[in-house]
Formats: sequence, C-alpha cells, structure tokens
Amino acid sequence: MKTLILKIDDSNMAGFDWTWSFFINKTAKGSFTVSRTQLLDGRTVRFPGSSGLKSGNEVLGAVYYMLDEFSYRLGDYDLDKIAQKIGSV
Repeated sequence: MKTLILKIDDSNMAGFDWTWSFFINKTAKGSFTVSRTQLLDGRTVRFPGSSGLKSGNEVLGAVYYMLDEFSYRLGDYDLDKIAQKIGSV
C-alpha cells in the first residue's frame, strides 16, 4: 500500500496549476520504493521512482533528489511531518 508522504500544490505566472504527490511503499522483500505523480490539467502523470531503498536516509535522499529535479527544496517543507509519515511505514 502506498502512503502519501508529501503533497505540493503549485502554479506559475502563465496560469498553470499542478500538484505533486510523493509516496512511499514497503515491498514484500522489506525494502522501500519512493514514487511521485503530478496532477496537471486533470491528468495524472507518473514519473520514475526509486526502489530498493533500505534505510530512512536512503528514502529521504530519494525524496530530496526528486524534489531537487524540479527545483523544489526538501527543507522548505515540514521535515518532522515527512519523517513521521515515513516512520509509520
């Protein structure tokens, strides 16, 4: 089961709105997968995730990389809340 760990609503000056959603999933083998989707104009676009993650540090690193790829910064969001959601999985 995927657990939502971060949701970002954003827009630009051209009038486009979108929502990023970041999820964590624990696999049957005990590792973790972090994935992301973008809701844009009523369509959900899936992007490649990171799999085979073994620790909280690897999970946070994957989220950091995914955010950075689109010019967002992990430190701009409630890290305690993100960590709690990751920890619940």
